Amino acid sequence: MPRKRATERQVIAVLLSQGAVIPCYRCKIALTAGEAVEREHVVPLALDGTDEPENWRYSHKECHARQTNGSRATSYGSDKHAIAKGKRLARGPRQRKGKAIPGRGFDRKLRKRMDGTVEIRK
Repeated sequence: MPRKRATERQVIAVLLSQGAVIPCYRCKIALTAGEAVEREHVVPLALDGTDEPENWRYSHKECHARQTNGSRATSYGSDKHAIAKGKRLARGPRQRKGKAIPGRGFDRKLRKRMDGTVEIRK
């Protein structure tokens, strides 16, 4: 009879039940059995990270969500923010749509001298 392959979640549960101490990658607090644990990528896949064990880390579900989505107030510093910025930079500079807004221009009849005086052009 072939051996049954254990899932990643089952392996973590066995390690924790045997007394292994696995710290959360984000908050460094030890993971406990029965706790929601997620595997995250140090370099996100969307930013050309690899799906290899060297790029995997384990963290609490809440810590991983905070890193992915940012805090409730802002997404600055999160993976979503970095991915959006990468896409903006890859697109290149923004192109103006439509006709340019005309400037006010300058009065061509007057000339300002270096000493600050204004004179009429000849």
